[in-house]
Amino acid sequence: MFVEPSITVARLPELGERLSDLPPTNVRTMAASAQMWPAYETKVNGIAFEIGVDSQSRVRFIATTDKSFASPEGLHPGDAMAAAINAAPGETVTLERGWGNYILLPSGWYAFIDDSHVDASGKYDLNLGTRPLGSNAVISMFFKRG
Repeated sequence: MFVEPSITVARLPELGERLSDLPPTNVRTMAASAQMWPAYETKVNGIAFEIGVDSQSRVRFIATTDKSFASPEGLHPGDAMAAAINAAPGETVTLERGWGNYILLPSGWYAFIDDSHVDASGKYDLNLGTRPLGSNAVISMFFKRG
């Protein structure tokens, strides 16, 4: 099991912001179907975030699955897909093959929507945007990337 290096930040960084004095990491975060970034974990106001950076230490991906996180729209990990759709008038759920499903929220955060599950035999049924979402789909993560 790999553990991401932990970094301390005074506030959640912005996309494109350069972070200084990052320790080396062999851990990568998957930020798209064909994009992985060196990854670090941090906590801001007690909420855990994963941060992906490029070779120049610029922030390219921010994500959280922490149930304490609330988007500016009031959404949390675990909320139903319908709540995300209702919070984003005029937006539709985007299917990105090889990564998953998400919707852009008015705040600029994306709600990653997932219906992956473990079946009765213990087999993990991962949905990487390879099939339509089921009625059990929920917000599993919030992210920003750029």
